[in-house]
Amino acid sequence: MAGVYRNYTGSGLAGVIYCKVVASGTLIGIGMYGGRVSVIVHTMYCFWKIVYPIHQRKHYRRWMIYVGIILPWLVGTAMKMTVSLVTADVVKRACVPRANVQSLLAFKVCAVLVCTFCILYCIL
Repeated sequence: MAGVYRNYTGSGLAGVIYCKVVASGTLIGIGMYGGRVSVIVHTMYCFWKIVYPIHQRKHYRRWMIYVGIILPWLVGTAMKMTVSLVTADVVKRACVPRANVQSLLAFKVCAVLVCTFCILYCIL
């Protein structure tokens, strides 16, 4: 993959997608958020199972495992992908991964997501 899309002239849609998803670090960010939330979900499940065993046996359902598996990746995608899709772009045949906000609405969305991330990071 070394040297791929160094010059984004004729790459078209594939180059933009590569810039927004891979070159901007979106996939790495999704994995990092997913890993953090996954640890939190697993910790909550173990706490519930150890501290409240009767309640866990009585109220445990199979769908809870599926939610615990999918939730971390949804949180990671929501937190990283939305910001990356708004800010990353190809400008003057080069990939600009961050700080390229095109409109006031995009700026507001990024501001809300950054504030949400800061609050969640402080809590977690």
